[in-house]
Amino acid sequence: MDRLKIYKKETPEGIFYFADLGSELHGRISFRLWVSSHLVERDEYGDEFVSLPARAVIIQTPKGNWVLKPSDNHLTFVVGRECGYRGGSEYKILTPVKTEVPFEVWSSPRGNLGVSRYALVSVQTENMPLKYKWERYGRLYGSKPVGITIVEKDGTTSTIDGVDEIDDIASAFEE
Repeated sequence: MDRLKIYKKETPEGIFYFADLGSELHGRISFRLWVSSHLVERDEYGDEFVSLPARAVIIQTPKGNWVLKPSDNHLTFVVGRECGYRGGSEYKILTPVKTEVPFEVWSSPRGNLGVSRYALVSVQTENMPLKYKWERYGRLYGSKPVGITIVEKDGTTSTIDGVDEIDDIASAFEE
């Protein structure tokens, strides 16, 4: 996911931007993310979005709301992998992160066709690159069931399919 679709709510106090993440039971969202107006961009059709990775940090307010604010010392990404047909997916972050907010995307209204698990994470720039392990099951139609993805500061990703642990990578280079 490289873009978050943004909606806006107009009130007498001003305009507030938000993104709804996740799609669970019958389309219910996992959480609402309030977004700073400084992060909102427009495409050629006038649709508003936030580009990921974003130079921003996720914070939680005292009332429990999630807010995405600009930050020079943090990057925000979405981690996870799509599940197989009638399966699921999991992830495990291998790099220290500041904030992790998990969400799910169900492939059908009741989740019978698969449940993909993701997270919106904020990482301090000195802890980059971000590394996470993913695993998926169900009908994969030839795709690999496990792997490790490495996300660089500029947002480029490299994925090593079929590897369970980082030690497996190191041993592969030694041979």
